[in-house]
Amino acid sequence: IKAVHSDNPADAHSIQDRIDELWTLHTYDFWLIGLKYAASVLGFGSGTAVGHVMTMDETAQQTIASLLEKVNDEAIVGK
Repeated sequence: IKAVHSDNPADAHSIQDRIDELWTLHTYDFWLIGLKYAASVLGFGSGTAVGHVMTMDETAQQTIASLLEKVNDEAIVGK
């Protein structure tokens, strides 16, 4: 929002592109598992979906961690 209000369309588009990439978080394994794992990478919770037997493979975990690292930005995550 700051980028839009500061009349900086290039930054606004860049931020939106990175946010759009986050949409893929639900596509790794069962959707809830991917979102729970992503939240745990950011320091929220354990990454375990209570009552669910599925777990993510290491490749999916690394892909999610890399995606979060790539889009990590104060303008997106509000640090």
